[in-house]
Amino acid sequence: MGVCREAAMMPIRSIEDILQVSLEHIRDICLNDFYFAVDLVKPSVSEKSIGQYVQWNKDFGSFNFEDKDE
Repeated sequence: MGVCREAAMMPIRSIEDILQVSLEHIRDICLNDFYFAVDLVKPSVSEKSIGQYVQWNKDFGSFNFEDKDE
């Protein structure tokens, strides 16, 4: 969700005089906004935690990660 929020703010942040701009002069969100946001926003879950969740799933869970692309 942080990436989407950050990408949505990019058009607003690109405006020089926010007090004088009208709504129709704010550009649309573009794919580059998402690329920039992915680089900017830090992960909310650490790699270590993800590994722990994957291991727990292997031990006790029912989701098979190997079959997720089929």
